[in-house]
Amino acid sequence: MLEISPRESPVIEASMFRDMKGAFWSGHKMTKDNILWGIPALALEAGTAQPGEAVPIMTGRLAGLAVQPALGGAVSAALVATIGCPPAAAAIAGGLLAAYLSTKMEDPLIKGLSWVSKRGQEGRHVTFGGSVDDTATAQKRRQRAMREMSGALTPARQWLGQEALTLHR
Repeated sequence: MLEISPRESPVIEASMFRDMKGAFWSGHKMTKDNILWGIPALALEAGTAQPGEAVPIMTGRLAGLAVQPALGGAVSAALVATIGCPPAAAAIAGGLLAAYLSTKMEDPLIKGLSWVSKRGQEGRHVTFGGSVDDTATAQKRRQRAMREMSGALTPARQWLGQEALTLHR
């Protein structure tokens, strides 16, 4: 059995607690600046997104940016407490690790929000032949055919209408 004397008890000393506190706020302060640098990149990514994908991308990326300061502080404080890393080095490592972890959190969130957005969009549309995505080429062809039919002679349109009546009797 392992016996621990009172001197060897795992109690956090005051100096280590001060170092952890300093590392937390240093990591928090360091990753807080990522928000200022991340907003223009977020705006660019949302602006170049496919139709219907801008809101999920903005929501996911903003969630990642919002979590980074607290995550950076927690990771840097944990590095000081576990391996005894100096607070400045822990803040740098914590900031980098927080950025990595937040991007790993953002991608599943964006995929989930995109799935919900797509299902909501499909629920609002009337579907006649399944979920077929319309292309710009097919839409232009249908418009051209409508213009040609509207320009057709009146007897030809009457003949087509009468043919339909005879088929449905």
